[in-house]
Amino acid sequence: MAHFDVMLGNSSAGVYEAPSFGLPVVNIGNRQQGRIIPPNVRTAYPDKPGVARALLCGWLGQGRCECNNPYGDGQSAPRIVEAIERFIERR
Repeated sequence: MAHFDVMLGNSSAGVYEAPSFGLPVVNIGNRQQGRIIPPNVRTAYPDKPGVARALLCGWLGQGRCECNNPYGDGQSAPRIVEAIERFIERR
């Protein structure tokens, strides 16, 4: 994700991971319906005009975007390690 200009598809990675990179995403269709959709994601109708509209009116040429990932800040691994270390120390 660090090497792309835009993500196009219907993967949950566009909703969960891409915001941490500020990667613009065009989500195709309603597969992610019911999830929190971060500001880096535009949803397109699953046909050629819908996808083209989302790309051309939304993301192409815009570059990375600043957005907070509603699913976390990417620092869960260090927090988990710290919690395990504290647990071990108490035993």
